[in-house]
Amino acid sequence: MIGHAHVVAYADRLAIASCLPEVSTVATPIFDFSHLSPDERIQLAEDLWNSLPDRRPTLTDSQCGELTRRAALRAAEPTRGRPWRTVLDEVEQRAQ
Repeated sequence: MIGHAHVVAYADRLAIASCLPEVSTVATPIFDFSHLSPDERIQLAEDLWNSLPDRRPTLTDSQCGELTRRAALRAAEPTRGRPWRTVLDEVEQRAQ
């Protein structure tokens, strides 16, 4: 059975919601691509992607040095370390 407090809380939510502007959860596309074939849509997506500037991150000198140090360690001792999946599994197990 629903208690009085639940009914009041629900009524309060309805009252608040009725004061807010309606917000659509479905975005209206700016462009209509429905006339394009699947291949044309893929080509359009590739063209858009390729039009973006190269966004590689700029590394600081210390970051470059750290990457160089790690690459040298890996080259010197290729069996050192553990696969990331093993480490991730251990972390997830500890979190449970």
